[in-house]
Amino acid sequence: YQEALSYLQKADSFIKDPVIYDHLGDVYLQLNEVENAKKYWKLALDLYPGQEQIIKKLKSVEPPQQAKTQSVQQ
Repeated sequence: YQEALSYLQKADSFIKDPVIYDHLGDVYLQLNEVENAKKYWKLALDLYPGQEQIIKKLKSVEPPQQAKTQSVQQ
């Protein structure tokens, strides 16, 4: 994954492309760098909104919503 990261970073320096960002996100996820993965997937969506596959990836790394508890006032 380190070698892939190097190539993708080099490609990113030449062109801003949602496919490159998607792959960068995937590589960062494999390297256990979740925040970087999310950053690049969001960049991919900025360039090409509505990509369901990337939206699903982002949702998969987000913490589950905690149920809100209501306090009962007496």
